[in-house]
Amino acid sequence: MTNQININERIYSGIPKSTAIVICLDGSQKEYFEEASKSNLTPNLDSLISSGENLLANSAIPSFTNPNNISIVTGRPSSVHGICGNFFYTPSTGEEVIMNDPQFLRAPTNFQKY
Repeated sequence: MTNQININERIYSGIPKSTAIVICLDGSQKEYFEEASKSNLTPNLDSLISSGENLLANSAIPSFTNPNNISIVTGRPSSVHGICGNFFYTPSTGEEVIMNDPQFLRAPTNFQKY
């Protein structure tokens, strides 16, 4: 029987009991790292890749850091988790507010549920 868990209306199966490390390199292209590796400019990253997994994920849209990071930890798009950008403008105060406070999150993270 596989270990299954339902998080944010998604079924995850075979969740490993070991630690996983996710490195989010948003704002880049995999080709940059491939070329850097050919020139021996990324020995630490190359070592991590050779001893583990190297998987690519599609970017959340809009492609900003906060929506992408929250999509990683919730497994859901911005339309579900509610973080649609890095900042939002508040007309009443004339201020930009960074969207990294949990008060703006509309979905639990995988860490909360697992």
